Amino acid sequence: MGLLDFAGKVVGDVVKGAEHSAEDVLKGGGKVLGGAADFAKGLAKGNLSEAFGGVKEMGKGGFDAFSGAKDLTELASPEGLAANVLLDGAKEGIKSLPGQNNATA
Repeated sequence: MGLLDFAGKVVGDVVKGAEHSAEDVLKGGGKVLGGAADFAKGLAKGNLSEAFGGVKEMGKGGFDAFSGAKDLTELASPEGLAANVLLDGAKEGIKSLPGQNNATA
């Protein structure tokens, strides 16, 4: 594997991590909105079980969004970016060693 291939794989892994975190933020936001709608519907119908289910969904979505945002913030810092590049570089380096099965971790 050449240096450019190696660098490309490392950068690709970092970008995939950022994409995954951004996806968590968006999906979490969607869960919050869906949960709010379920909560409102449950209250309007007098169905406390549905309303409580909406509250739970809002909590789950909020946590997912917060977790994704935290990961993006860490990646955006110089230290976080350096750590991700270092870890992804080490992973790619190990996968390129002779005798490795090149399975993704």
